[in-house]
Amino acid sequence: MLRENVRDLKVVGEVKNCEYSKILKLEDGRIAKIISPFVLMLYMRAGASLERKIMEADSIVGLDELYRPTSALYSNGMITGYTMLENKGINYNRYDELRTLRDRTDLYKYASIHSQLESIVKRGHHQRNKIVFPDLATCDNIYLDKNDNVSLIDYDGLQVGSNISLSYSTNLGDDSNYYNSKYRRGNLFTEEIDKTSLMMLFFLDVFNVNLKVIGTRNPVDGKIITLKDFFDIMEFRDERIIKKVEKVLSSTEDGEYLEDDLFRLADQYRLEAYPVSPRRCIKKLVRK
Repeated sequence: MLRENVRDLKVVGEVKNCEYSKILKLEDGRIAKIISPFVLMLYMRAGASLERKIMEADSIVGLDELYRPTSALYSNGMITGYTMLENKGINYNRYDELRTLRDRTDLYKYASIHSQLESIVKRGHHQRNKIVFPDLATCDNIYLDKNDNVSLIDYDGLQVGSNISLSYSTNLGDDSNYYNSKYRRGNLFTEEIDKTSLMMLFFLDVFNVNLKVIGTRNPVDGKIITLKDFFDIMEFRDERIIKKVEKVLSSTEDGEYLEDDLFRLADQYRLEAYPVSPRRCIKKLVRK
């Protein structure tokens, strides 16, 4: 892994600046991510090493969709971030709003995108230093190019081998949901969190509904929303996928990937959309 001093970088612009990091565009076309002192302090408190995580990016094979570090950045001899190639396309949070209504009902496109995501996650799990993606379900770190090819950014947010992640999405609801034995072993997340994130993403992206409402109180009648209630409201009747959702949300059973069910759904159903605002629509599966 190449080592560079921050002061030697030729910066041509600022892409993003938040409390956790600063993203800079470099003259040579790369992107530099400068981690905030606050996050570096969290690594120190956890007894973790951001430097080791960055260095172990060189061990990753067969995962070209992941924008990994191309160099480690230092300031006054201390690790402070890394560089990577510039990502192409748009992040998944903006994907639907930039598409036509017809495209937003194309189940085959969604199947292709989610099949790619499942493939990336599976290959991550099979790395010598297993990669887990705790922040996957936020969508901000998922990018799609003009041909709907998927890539992932935010390498420092990953769990790589024994190198912990300080990030995770909030799609499971309360923080305590991330600290049960299904999703966590000591300081490390398990593969199960990725299976749940993928299922959450599928329902958010395709149907604009969030599985995390299951088990919460209905604001209208105050009753607990069950799995059956959730799918009855959606008029969703595909039993194979319902069973997989049940296993993913179970506290005891291992989750499953959607795999071939992604394209089977597209073969057997069409998706109808009913706009309720310029950026949102209600979607419904109809058997062909």
